[in-house]
Amino acid sequence: SIKGYNDGYAIGYASDADQNRGLQEGEAAGRTAANDYANTTLKPQFFNEIFASRLQSQNLSFTPLATATDLEMEAIETQLKELSDVLANISPVSAAEIRQSLEINTNLDAQVNTFKSNLEEVIAQKSSTGVARNVYESPANIPFTDFDCTNVYKNIAEFKQACEAEFFDVFDSKYKAEFYASFEAQYNNLYENKVEQVRGANIEALYNSGYSQAYPVAEASGISDGKAEIYREAYAQAYDSGYANQLPTATNTARGEATQEVNNYIANNATLALKGSSIQANDLMGGSQAKINLQLKNISPVALSQPVVVKITNTRNARVAQREYLIQNAPGNQTINFDDIDFQVDPNATSGQPISISGEVILNGGLYNARRVERFTENATTAVNPSIDTNLNFDSTPQIVTRFRNRTILHTFGINVTAERENLRSGYTINISALPDSADYIVLKTTSLRTGALTRGQTKNVAFNYTLWLAGRGKDVRVKLDYVFEGKRIKSEIVTLKPH
Repeated sequence: SIKGYNDGYAIGYASDADQNRGLQEGEAAGRTAANDYANTTLKPQFFNEIFASRLQSQNLSFTPLATATDLEMEAIETQLKELSDVLANISPVSAAEIRQSLEINTNLDAQVNTFKSNLEEVIAQKSSTGVARNVYESPANIPFTDFDCTNVYKNIAEFKQACEAEFFDVFDSKYKAEFYASFEAQYNNLYENKVEQVRGANIEALYNSGYSQAYPVAEASGISDGKAEIYREAYAQAYDSGYANQLPTATNTARGEATQEVNNYIANNATLALKGSSIQANDLMGGSQAKINLQLKNISPVALSQPVVVKITNTRNARVAQREYLIQNAPGNQTINFDDIDFQVDPNATSGQPISISGEVILNGGLYNARRVERFTENATTAVNPSIDTNLNFDSTPQIVTRFRNRTILHTFGINVTAERENLRSGYTINISALPDSADYIVLKTTSLRTGALTRGQTKNVAFNYTLWLAGRGKDVRVKLDYVFEGKRIKSEIVTLKPH
């Protein structure tokens, strides 16, 4: 009974006891939830913020601990129990009443389900009997009218019989067609009116017969649902209020506890922070060897006991011998320099190309994180690579004077010079000098020559002229060649002559 349920619901919804219980329990649950949120969510955030502030690191991230959080996924499936257009509104109750009734769960549900089954059968029958052609029966008696066949040709008997037969056939066919058309045009209205008369008569009978049985059951169900609803509403309202009132206090408590936890953690655990990184070399060019230096500070009085991993994550125009390194030692309250990361600039790198090396220092994450990662990146640009290839062309056993008239001979010292790696607009300067122990035996006509501009792979020849003194006959006469690019010596070689 809808009325019984609604009356009971109003009684239950007015329950002060259930409302007060909802207010008390909701308030307590809201405060508990606020405390839980502050402890499980806010305090770890505060810890990380305070910890990062103490570390004073520039590029820091935390990896949270893997927590077994129960995520309650509430799958709410709403089943709409609705009979639409039941018997074209020919039902004892409206569609809205049916929906409300079906949503009331009582021990009358079996009877309701039986009603639904019977209702479906009635719907099917009405769908069939509501169509005129499905119930139409052709009239058995045809009310033929008078007719006159006396005027047929010469009143011949055969023609009169044919006239009569034709009249009966045409009248029969036309009468039946018009009869059906009239039946079909009036049937629907007559049918619906009749059904509505039956419906009206049955509604009262059905209502009176079921009311006394259904009312107390539905009323009890309504009371239960009303009490539950007022409890839920009061609980929800008090929960929100309790949560909002408790959260500021819980937040301040969580922040204070997080501060103390950071202090305790640093006091009892080695805590390294990356303070800086740098490339330990200048004028990097293709093939250059260099190092990355990491500066780390242990802000704890406790010395490092477990190795810290350093990973190289990305390189550009640089080659490293390995991708992982271990920092083994870090005394308490001290800063260390870790310079074990060696690298070589790509030998094929020409001037103006970027050099980049990035990495991570993987550290303990504190109380609420699996690890803490501090990152570094060092960048540089390659300088001009003046790599040179030389090929000497000279007489290693020069003759000092001619055999006739003892005239001093002028000798040539030739050098083929090639720019190996890139174009060199200013080229090379080549200097030649006698070593101190040979200076008294050789006279250099020119001591410095320039190659001029060179393109990559281009070879130029330069030549120095010299003469020798007789005092150097049979001795080792040594000269030194220095190859200079933009004021910086890039190669040297010593050549020994054996004059005779």
